[in-house]
Amino acid sequence: QVSADSRLLSNRLIFLEGKIDAGSAGEFVRQILILNQESTEKAIRVLVNSAGGEISSGLMIYDAIQGSRAPVELYCIGHAYSMAAVIVACGSHGRYILPHGEMMIHEPMLGQQVAGNSSSIRSISEGLLEMKGRINRLIAKHTKRSEEEIEKATAYDHFFSPEESGACIIIAYHLHVVELHFFLERQSRINADFFPHHTELFTNALTHSISCDTIIT
Repeated sequence: QVSADSRLLSNRLIFLEGKIDAGSAGEFVRQILILNQESTEKAIRVLVNSAGGEISSGLMIYDAIQGSRAPVELYCIGHAYSMAAVIVACGSHGRYILPHGEMMIHEPMLGQQVAGNSSSIRSISEGLLEMKGRINRLIAKHTKRSEEEIEKATAYDHFFSPEESGACIIIAYHLHVVELHFFLERQSRINADFFPHHTELFTNALTHSISCDTIIT
C-alpha cells in the first residue's frame, strides 16, 4: 500500500510543516531534486503550515525553491510565521493563502541565551543585524517593496490575515486568496486520477472560490 506522503509527492505536492530545521530542510531539498528529475515543466506545489524555525535552514529551503527549474507555487494552508512567512513571500511562481490562513513576520531572534564578554556579544549583535538586513532584502526583492517598508513591517511581531490591510506591506504583490476547492481544481489538471471521485467538484470549483486575480491590497 502506497503511503499518503508518497502519493502526494508523486502528484508533485510537498508539505512544509512544523519547525524548520536541518532535518526538514534536507528532506525538502531531496523532494525538490526528485521532482525536478521527473519534470522541469510541471509545477511543484508547496503547502506551508509552520511556525518557522532556523534561519539557515529556511535559507536552504529558499535556495532550493529559487534554484528549481520546475516552477514552484507556495500555499499558506494554516499559518506561516517567521521564516515560513519569508518562504511564502519569496515565491516567484504564484503565492496563495486560504481564507483563514495567517502569516506573521518579525525581525530575526536569537534561539538561546546570550552570554560572554562585550566583544563576543557585539559580534553576535552585528551578525544578527547583518542577517536582518539580508532577510529584509530578500523580502523586498520578491514583494517589490522598499527595504525601508520591510524594515518597518518587521520591527515587531506583525500578524495578519488575508483580509487585513497590513498584509499589503509584505505579500500583496501577486498574493491570491483562494478556497481549497481552487487548489484541488488546479491539481486535477495535472493528474485527473488524483481525486477520481471529485469530478463534479472540480468542474464547479472556481464558482465557489475567490478569483485567482484578486490581489490583497
